[in-house]
Amino acid sequence: MPHITWLYILALIGFCAAMRQQSVAVRGQLFCGDRPAVGVRVKLWDEDDGPDPDDALDEMYTDGNGNFHLQGSTRELTNIDPVLKVYHDCDDGIKPGQRKLKFYIPDQYIFPGGRPRKAFNLGALNLETIFKCEERDLLIICLIQMKYIILIALFGSCLALGRQQAVAITGKLLCGSKPASGVLVKLWDEDDGPDPDDLLDEGRTDSKGLFTLKGTESEATNIDPVFKVYHDCDDGIKPGKRKVKFRIPDSYISPGKVAKRTFDIGMKYIILTVLFGLPLVFGRQQSVAVTGKLLCGSKPASGVLVKLWDEDDGPDPDDLLDEDHTKSDGTFTLKGMEKELTKIDPVFKIYHDCNDGIKPGKRKVKFYIPKSYISVGSSAKRTFDIGVLNLETIFPKEERDFI
Repeated sequence: MPHITWLYILALIGFCAAMRQQSVAVRGQLFCGDRPAVGVRVKLWDEDDGPDPDDALDEMYTDGNGNFHLQGSTRELTNIDPVLKVYHDCDDGIKPGQRKLKFYIPDQYIFPGGRPRKAFNLGALNLETIFKCEERDLLIICLIQMKYIILIALFGSCLALGRQQAVAITGKLLCGSKPASGVLVKLWDEDDGPDPDDLLDEGRTDSKGLFTLKGTESEATNIDPVFKVYHDCDDGIKPGKRKVKFRIPDSYISPGKVAKRTFDIGMKYIILTVLFGLPLVFGRQQSVAVTGKLLCGSKPASGVLVKLWDEDDGPDPDDLLDEDHTKSDGTFTLKGMEKELTKIDPVFKIYHDCNDGIKPGKRKVKFYIPKSYISVGSSAKRTFDIGVLNLETIFPKEERDFI
C-alpha cells in the first residue's frame, strides 16, 4: 500500500512539473469613426477546447485615447490559446447588448514564465468596421443590494424593448407576356451587422402571377423590409434560380401588427425577363471609399494586394470596384462606384502572406464597410478609415486564396 501511495505522489509531482507557466500580452488602440473609443471593455482569455473552462487572464476598459494593454499568465500542459475580446456599442444604434469581436493572438507572442517579453500590437482599429462572424454579448450587469452582481440574458427582453412594426407588399409577375405562376417570393427584414435577417412571410404566385405578402417584427429601430423573387424565367438550363431583390420604402412600414398600407411594386407588373437589366436603367449610382494602413508585426506591410468589392446575393456576380497594392509605408486608398436598384454591399478584402510560413496561396481576410459610408453619385462623400491593422492577427473564419 505505501508503494502505491508513493507512486501516486510521484505521478502528481511529474504532472505538476509538466504544467508550464506561459504568459502573453496584447496592446492596441480603438476608435469609433474618427474619435477614440473610450471606456470600451477588453478582455484577454485563454480559450480551451473540451470541458476545461476558459481562463480569463486580464481585463480592462480603454483609456481616454482608446488605448489598452492587457497581460496575463496561466499554467497548462500544452500551448495556451490566447484570444482578445472586445465588447462595444460603436455604430450599434439602440440594439440590446453589445457587439463582440474576437482576435486570436499568434503563437510567437506566447512566452515561458510569468511575464511576457513582448506585447502583441493589434494596431489601431476602427470599431465601425463590420467583421466577419461578429457575435453579440446579450448580458446586462445589474447590481443587487450593492453587493451582488447578477447576469441576466436579454433574449427574452428583446421583444419587450422593440417596437412592433408591420409591412405588406403585392404585385404581379410576368415571364414575357405570360403570367409567372408558382414563383417563390419572400418578404425579409434585412439586418446590418451580426444580427440575423428575419423571414417575415413567403409564398408562391398564383395562376395569374399575383402575390401578396405581409409580416410583422418587433425591433428597437426601423425594420428594413426587402422583397425577394426566386425564378427560372428566361434562364435556360442553368443550375439554381435567378434571385432578385427590391427594398421597400420606409413610408410603407406601419406601427403595430397590421400594415396600414400595402406597397404595390412598380406599376403592378414586373417582367422577369428584364429584371437583371433594371439596375442599368433604373438603378441608383452609388459610391464608396476606404483607406487605412497595414502592418506585419512592427513593419509596414508593403505590396499587399487589397480589393474593394460589391458583394451580390444570388446568381448576379460580385462587382470589383477597385484594387491596388499597399505603398511602401503600408498605406492604401480604394474607391469605386456601382449602379444598383438596392444599396450596394461594399466589402474590403486583403490577400497577404504575413506570418504565413511556406503555405500555398495567401491568407484572405475581409471586412464589411458600414452602409453609412455609401454615397449617392459617382464620388464618395466620406472615406471609411479602417485604421491600422496588424496582419499577424488571426481573424475569425479566415480564408485562403490559391489564385
